[in-house]
Amino acid sequence: KMSASDEKGTIYTTDSPSEVKKKINKHAFSGGQPDIEQHRKLGGNPDIDVSYQYLRIFFEPDDDKLKTIYGDSIKFNDKKLSIPRYLFGGIIFGLGWALTGACPGPMFIMIGHGYAVFLILILSALLGTYVYGLIQHKLPH
Repeated sequence: KMSASDEKGTIYTTDSPSEVKKKINKHAFSGGQPDIEQHRKLGGNPDIDVSYQYLRIFFEPDDDKLKTIYGDSIKFNDKKLSIPRYLFGGIIFGLGWALTGACPGPMFIMIGHGYAVFLILILSALLGTYVYGLIQHKLPH
């Protein structure tokens, strides 16, 4: 991750190709060796290469080989397909998005930019989540 808290290491769309190359070469980490000679001699270290680790997990065909960071097995459970469940959930989510004009994630960014009215939306979402937790046993799942 290249954080915007350090402008020298952040890649902007306005950066020239040479600036982007310089920033990547200086700040990005991939598990490679410090220089090309050592890399050719020793090779890369995929155990600390973030992109390799993501790809390894995403494309592992055997789910039994996937483990949490604590070494526990990761299990994927199938969900019941239910048209009313997804239809009503999608309608409620879509109405919230349409009424607020924002997806839940960017609401936090809007607050950071000084749009305090989005606090009401986030508090409403939290209240809705709490109420759902109270009545979920009465809903058709």
